[in-house]
Amino acid sequence: ILERLPIQDAARTSVLSKPWKCNWLSLKRLVFDDKFFENASDDRQECSNIISNILLHHEGPVHEFALSIPEEGDEKCIYLGQWLSFLPENQVRWIKIHTKIPSIPCSSYIFWCSELIHLDLYSLILHHPPFWQCY
Repeated sequence: ILERLPIQDAARTSVLSKPWKCNWLSLKRLVFDDKFFENASDDRQECSNIISNILLHHEGPVHEFALSIPEEGDEKCIYLGQWLSFLPENQVRWIKIHTKIPSIPCSSYIFWCSELIHLDLYSLILHHPPFWQCY
């Protein structure tokens, strides 16, 4: 049930009872899309901090990670490298990162995602790490 809810609504279920308190922290599908940014605070720094805190406190694997950075969200991209560094250790299989801001540099942490089967990047510059580091 929680996998189908927007992440804000999944987090709100933590107030239902003690057993539900931390259930949302183990979601295998983390989606930070346009709806997330529309429902989140107008403070861009706060949106970035929310995403960072969710990733920091997340427990277990993340099979799907989606991030859609709105056009006015250029400040949100300062943490993109940190957010991507979280993914290789969490068995991510599906990554979708879209941004309306042209040519944002993207961290090479994506190359360390050994279980990755789907990668969808839009408007990002991806630098391949040196060959000797990709094993």
